[in-house]
Amino acid sequence: MNLVKLLIPPTYAQTDPIGQLEAPASIVTQPENIYKIFNSVVNLLIVVAGIWFLVQIILAGFNYITGAGDSNKTGEAMKKITDSVIGLVVVAAAFIITYIAGALFFGTSFNILQPTIKTITDF
Repeated sequence: MNLVKLLIPPTYAQTDPIGQLEAPASIVTQPENIYKIFNSVVNLLIVVAGIWFLVQIILAGFNYITGAGDSNKTGEAMKKITDSVIGLVVVAAAFIITYIAGALFFGTSFNILQPTIKTITDF
């Protein structure tokens, strides 16, 4: 029986030979960092959407100019311009509404995802 114990190595299923590993510095470990990241992603998406609609307006304007008086091409370009302006207004309104809601309810517009309810003594 002792010979069998020598031939079979022990298992380390219940032990931790490596120890406790620390998370890398770039890994989010605190919940408030997740809120900041989400807030940054939302702001980035708003900026990207705004740039997208501005590019669409410029391209539609180019199509309007190069339409050379063709009513179909200029009409299509005007529809693209109208749609792009509406999209830009929606993006701007979403940003403004988020800013105002954060300022009214939480005291600062940047903490929309970290709410602290104001009491009557805070006013």
